[in-house]
Amino acid sequence: MSETFVKRNYIEALKKQNGKVIFESSGRGVIMLKRTDGSEVWVDVTGHVGDGTPEETGQYYLYVIEIATMEQVISAIDLSKEINNTGKVETGKSEIKSESIPIIEEMAKMLKSNKQLKVFIVGHTDNVGTLESNLKLSEDRANAVVSMLTTKFNVSSSQIIAKGVGPLSPIANNNSEDGKKLNRRVEMIKQ
Repeated sequence: MSETFVKRNYIEALKKQNGKVIFESSGRGVIMLKRTDGSEVWVDVTGHVGDGTPEETGQYYLYVIEIATMEQVISAIDLSKEINNTGKVETGKSEIKSESIPIIEEMAKMLKSNKQLKVFIVGHTDNVGTLESNLKLSEDRANAVVSMLTTKFNVSSSQIIAKGVGPLSPIANNNSEDGKKLNRRVEMIKQ
């Protein structure tokens, strides 16, 4: 089966679904795009040339990538259940980024709906650097979350206390980058 035949089949199938060709090359393949309900589907069909001619291709690579808006799956109810069951909530984030704001907003909703609940916002770090610098960094991270909770989401400051424990409470081994990444986090812990 020729590379041209395989690419044409995918192009026609995607066009029937209102997709369009973004890039096409005899040596590279074809890249197509289909947009649906807030997501994009990218399709790349590339032939692997066996003997040097596109028409004698023996293998094909098909890459399909869907880009969609991330769905917020954690709610204030989920956070409330977790803090009541385990005594803490881990946000899994070590700094406030735009993608962290929805979870902080859910934390705020939980705290505002349960005004007698008091929590610590605890910052953590990996073990890179001195103990003193990590303690300060973790305290700064906790304070950044508390600041956002109180200023942006109007949570009462009497409900939350920021603390930093640096590298003193790891949840993973600091000998690997993956472990260090897990240890750089902010948690919400019931007082």
